[in-house]
Amino acid sequence: MGIEKLCEQCDKQFRRRVMPDGSLYTSTLWNKRRFCSISCSNKWHSGDKSNLYKRGYYKDNRGYLRTDGMQAKLIHRKVMEDHLGRRLKTTEHIHHKNGIITDNRISNLELLTNQAHASMHRRKREPHKHHDEQWLRTQLNEGYTQREIAKMSGVSDTAISSWIRRHL
Repeated sequence: MGIEKLCEQCDKQFRRRVMPDGSLYTSTLWNKRRFCSISCSNKWHSGDKSNLYKRGYYKDNRGYLRTDGMQAKLIHRKVMEDHLGRRLKTTEHIHHKNGIITDNRISNLELLTNQAHASMHRRKREPHKHHDEQWLRTQLNEGYTQREIAKMSGVSDTAISSWIRRHL
């Protein structure tokens, strides 16, 4: 049971859900549904009917804006190349300072090496407890076994024994 609608992308008919009493679902999502599937919705929003496409851009599957044409280019790279007056090297990476990958203003873009960009996004990890020699000595003096210290530190028994061999 449902109401027949026409998909705005592929012109295929699909049914909108209705409540058992025949009324429409009150969910905003269902009332505004214009496409038969998510893939048709994505095609519509990134295809030739979207505002981006009309301006010569499209959004790729990672969310970055690209130029349209035979040699589709990432917009943020093009903006930086125009700003620098040269082509970017393959070892150069453009970082979006505010984290919004569609914000391609030059003030939001930063030129980095691939290595520097990777280290910027690398997860910051807390050092393991067992690297603190004073803490480790205290645990050993209090009678904890290497296995118990390993569990407290979240590392293997081998890591503890090799640390002790090298540093204590």
